[in-house]
Amino acid sequence: IYYHRTAGAGDPLNLTRSLSKAWTSVVPKGKLLLLDLWADAGPLWHLLDSFFGHDFIWCMLHSFGGNDGMWADLRTVSREPILALHNSHPGSLQGFGITPEGINQNWVAYELMLETPWREDPLSSSELLAWIDHYAVRRGHGASNEALKHISSAWQLLAGSVYNLSCTPPGATPHNSTMC
Repeated sequence: IYYHRTAGAGDPLNLTRSLSKAWTSVVPKGKLLLLDLWADAGPLWHLLDSFFGHDFIWCMLHSFGGNDGMWADLRTVSREPILALHNSHPGSLQGFGITPEGINQNWVAYELMLETPWREDPLSSSELLAWIDHYAVRRGHGASNEALKHISSAWQLLAGSVYNLSCTPPGATPHNSTMC
């Protein structure tokens, strides 16, 4: 590391790539399983050539120690795992995971994440809204039809606000606020 820093390696990504490649190159393929731990917000698999052909798991790290605000990027959760499956180094993506550091909140994010890898293609915007409607009905099981309409409407509002992190700049750290 000292050599790279003093030799003027420049771009931190180049430093990360060179160190990662050096570290993984000493391990035979098939003998190392890496976790792309925060792939839902800061994926490394595509920056590091699918970890240079080593096995990896695409993970959603959502709550960071049990931060329990209402937030998630459902669009990313419904899209990125499938794109990783189709675009990663053949055979290197071994599975999908969640890192539930305090899972007693945001069940919608975890449920969507655990369903997503079973799909062939990412959900379109309209399909995601339909999925949220179905989620609302499942969560409101036993409610009257009138109540289900209100529940569904409330979930659509949440999907367009706190469960749509379009208000968070790319690369920003996760937040646990309902304000964007």
